Amino acid sequence: MEASFFMPETPVFRYVDDPHGYFYGQDEVESPSTVFQDLGLVDTKWFKPEHRARGRAVHAGLHYALKGTLDWAPLDPQLHGYVKSGLKLVERLQPKVVRYETPLYHPGLRFAGTSDLEVERKGWREIWDWKSGKAPDVARYQTAAYEMLARVHTPMLFKRRAVELQEDGSIANLVKYDDHTDGAGWLNLLGAYRIRQALRRQKLAHFNIGE
Repeated sequence: MEASFFMPETPVFRYVDDPHGYFYGQDEVESPSTVFQDLGLVDTKWFKPEHRARGRAVHAGLHYALKGTLDWAPLDPQLHGYVKSGLKLVERLQPKVVRYETPLYHPGLRFAGTSDLEVERKGWREIWDWKSGKAPDVARYQTAAYEMLARVHTPMLFKRRAVELQEDGSIANLVKYDDHTDGAGWLNLLGAYRIRQALRRQKLAHFNIGE
C-alpha cells in the first residue's frame, strides 16, 4: 500500500508502506534502517513482524493522539502506556508540531527516511524520534540522517532528540544529540554500506561469469 498522503511534492520520489521501502524512479534508495541492519548495528530481534507491528501501532497512536483524533478502543491496551508516556512529555514541553511523519529524499546524497516528528520549541526546530523503550546507540546517526533530509526542504539548523517512551505510562525521557560529528558518522556508515553492496555485486558478477 502506497502512503501517498504523506508524499512530498516530488513526482519521481515515492514511499511504499508495505513492504517498507523508498524509491527514486524505479530504483530503491537506502534509508537509515536498511543501512543499520545490513551493517549489523541493530539487534535483529526487534525486526520480527510482531515487533514491527507494535512499533507501528505506537507510532500511529501518537500520530493520531497529537492530532486529537485517536480512538483508544482499537489500540492494544498493552501499548497505551507508551502513547500516554509520549503525550505527557508533549504536555510538559508544549512544542508546536510542524511536520508529522513525512518521507523525504535527499537528491544530492540519494538516501531517504522518515522522522517521526518535527517541532518548534524555544525558537528552535527539533527532530523527534519515538523509541519504545531505551534508544539504541545508532539513534544519534539516525537523527543526523533525518536532519540532513529536513534541511533539504527547510534550510535551517535543527536540534535532534530521541524520545524514550515508557511502557508504564510515566513521562518519556528526551535524549539529546548535540554532537555535530554525528552527521559525518552517518555519511561514513552510508558509504560503508554502499561499498559492501558494490563488492557483493562484483562477487555475484564474477560468479555468473564463471558459470
